[in-house]
Order: sequence, then C-alpha cells, then structure tokens
Amino acid sequence: MNTTVRGSQLYDGATGVGCNSAGTTSYAIESTNGGKVIINDVDIFQGSGTHNTTMVRFGADGLFPGPTINSLLVSNTNFTSGNFGIGIQAPANATGMHFVQHHLYRG
Repeated sequence: MNTTVRGSQLYDGATGVGCNSAGTTSYAIESTNGGKVIINDVDIFQGSGTHNTTMVRFGADGLFPGPTINSLLVSNTNFTSGNFGIGIQAPANATGMHFVQHHLYRG
C-alpha cells in the first residue's frame, strides 16, 4: 500500500484557516499496517478535540511482511500540538523509518 500526503494542512481536533469547527479525529495520518508512506511539506495541528495524542500512526496493527514494503519518509513537516501530542508513533520493530530535514515539533 502506498500513501502520499504532500502540501497540506491537517487539523486533528483543532480549528484553523479554512477549518472553523474542530472535529474529533483519532489521528491526522494513519497507516495502521505500514506500507510505503511519504509525508512532505505538511503542517499538522492537533487540538483538544482529538481522541489520541499521536499525530501520525504507522504500523501499529502490524507491518506488512517483507522489509522492502514498509517505509515512512517524513520531510519538511511541522507538528503542533495543544494537547501534549506525540509526533509519530511506530512499532519498535519498524525499519525503513527516515526523517529528513526541516521538522518542527511544538506543544
């Protein structure tokens, strides 16, 4: 499975530009079984309306078999939480995790 999130603003239980009502999401981005995930040039805002403190969840329900299938590449991404949030949650056995430059964690 391939997932790409690029050039976006995501409001996870928060309000902001173009988002006047805070929803009750679980995660801003979720790929429960891993796969190939690219997150680039994304602003994630988490507020008190979220059901979890994690903003990006990767492989939490088990990874696809085979080390070449599962990868998470995050670049030029800002994580802002008013809920003491965790930027990224991944299992301890996850391989292929790459965090490239220009990240900002706030909250």
